[in-house]
Amino acid sequence: MKSRLLGAALASGGKRRGNRLAPYALHPLRPHFIVHERSSLLLPWPEVADTALASARSLAAHSALWRRGGVRPLLIGGDHSEAIGFWAGIASIKSHPLGMIWIDAHMDSHTPESSLSHRLHGMPLAVLLGQGDRRWLPICPQPVLDSRCCTLIGFRSFETAEIKLLKRLGIALISIHEVRSHGWPTLWRQALKRARQSSGGYGISLDLDALSPHLAPGVSVPEPRGIDLRQLQRQLKRCRQDSKLLAMEIAEFNPRRDVRGRTAQLVRQLLQDQGITSRPAYPRGVASPRLK
Repeated sequence: MKSRLLGAALASGGKRRGNRLAPYALHPLRPHFIVHERSSLLLPWPEVADTALASARSLAAHSALWRRGGVRPLLIGGDHSEAIGFWAGIASIKSHPLGMIWIDAHMDSHTPESSLSHRLHGMPLAVLLGQGDRRWLPICPQPVLDSRCCTLIGFRSFETAEIKLLKRLGIALISIHEVRSHGWPTLWRQALKRARQSSGGYGISLDLDALSPHLAPGVSVPEPRGIDLRQLQRQLKRCRQDSKLLAMEIAEFNPRRDVRGRTAQLVRQLLQDQGITSRPAYPRGVASPRLK
């Protein structure tokens, strides 16, 4: 299946404006389309609701369109609130919840009641599991993810309310300490088997802060002690041939916090491993070819 790159120039759900520059910092790779937000003001929820809901609707429409066209969308962004609209669009094709491998230093599972910061990039996994604010119901009328087929890998920073919620919902939780003690290959096989059990297919969401800051400094909320990059690359490359993999996203790339382009180079390599290659730039006023 052919993969195509979709960009999310989103920052309003997080702590740093630089996330909105993510789709533009990967030369010579160029997204086929970039979703922008109406405002990049860094506001808490629900003050940011109008901007976030509009962005999520746009991402959902484009990810669904590309899937219907036989393309595997690969999203690059942006603060991790991008996941809400993106995966809602993917799941809408079959009207069936997805399996998920969520790779992240954080749990991203706050609700408006449990969050101290009220930043939306700390809530996307909870929203996709059908928890949180009712404002999301038009975009996620039912849970986007099947909790029985979901695994969170690599977390090392979280609050008690998040872990209680995910345990109640039945998400498989694999901390960075378990990754190091049990070994990445074994745990990845378990996560992949669980994700593939979903009849709706599955997705992979990679937050770059899952990696160590010295490997990927260009993130908004870095955390020490990350996952093994080489093992991750190897497994993601293998998944490219899996017909049940519907889409993939790489989130929280912040070019303004990058050091000597290290994170940009890492992201380019991950995208190329998924078959994303450079495409010609079109002169101003000349449209690029439409998705067939």
